[in-house]
Amino acid sequence: DHFIKEKLGIHAYVRYMDDMVLWHTDKRVLQNVYTKICQLVNRQLLCDLKPELLNQSSCGLPFLGYTIFPHQVRLTRQSKRRFIRKVTIVEDGYHSGAWDETTCQRRMLPLLAFASHANTKNLRERLFYR
Repeated sequence: DHFIKEKLGIHAYVRYMDDMVLWHTDKRVLQNVYTKICQLVNRQLLCDLKPELLNQSSCGLPFLGYTIFPHQVRLTRQSKRRFIRKVTIVEDGYHSGAWDETTCQRRMLPLLAFASHANTKNLRERLFYR
């Protein structure tokens, strides 16, 4: 991560386990960066990388329940629906008296943590301030 961001200067970068996504406006820069990453991985980690896949990012990249664009992150449609459904379940459990406040907080915090990584401020305001 430090090598890619600090040494190679790629700031639009996401990694999860062994998958990584890099964005740049110049395809040649990405190809050059891929070569340098391969050299590092081959020499220091004694591993090989999968072949690179270059795509335009105007439609976003679905990744772990989010759609990632170079300058913003959104929930996928399915994640948004699941988030709304689970928030509704927690609210119903609280208002019906089935769950106390502590239980609701324990169930709500992971939902909010997941949603907060995306541009969901308006969605969260609509759900909680209605």
